[in-house]
Amino acid sequence: MKATIISTLLKRGVRDCRDAIKTTIKSDLPLNETPSFGYKVSDDYDTSFLNKNEVIMALSSNEQVALKREIIRTLSTQQGDSFLCTLCLKTPSQETGFVILLACPKNGLYAAYQSPPVLKNSTYHFEEVIYLNEPQKSLPFLFEEQPQYAH
Repeated sequence: MKATIISTLLKRGVRDCRDAIKTTIKSDLPLNETPSFGYKVSDDYDTSFLNKNEVIMALSSNEQVALKREIIRTLSTQQGDSFLCTLCLKTPSQETGFVILLACPKNGLYAAYQSPPVLKNSTYHFEEVIYLNEPQKSLPFLFEEQPQYAH
């Protein structure tokens, strides 16, 4: 998979993540109640760019296990569709944050971190995402038995 496609897909994941955060804020819910979600990304990037017909939603830590399994399944295969997802997480200091993941069967795992938006002049502003190098090392919770999700 080309670097430009990976970058485009991660940007799409960031946009979807921010949309979910905005919906949570508009619903007057705490940010840690932002749903985690994921969907398969079609191999035919030119014609059917993203297939979100089968979105996996997760509102609890138990439901987030399905997302974790799909990431691991995708990484363990050498063929098939990639998987794009957003996880609502708590940092060690108990702050809510969001990780956007792109799991590719042949190309591995790509990730970005989105911090919560900041309220300035009655408007929410998002900081730039932080792209994570070596996400399998920097996100070991994905491969633990009891991951620490926000829900």
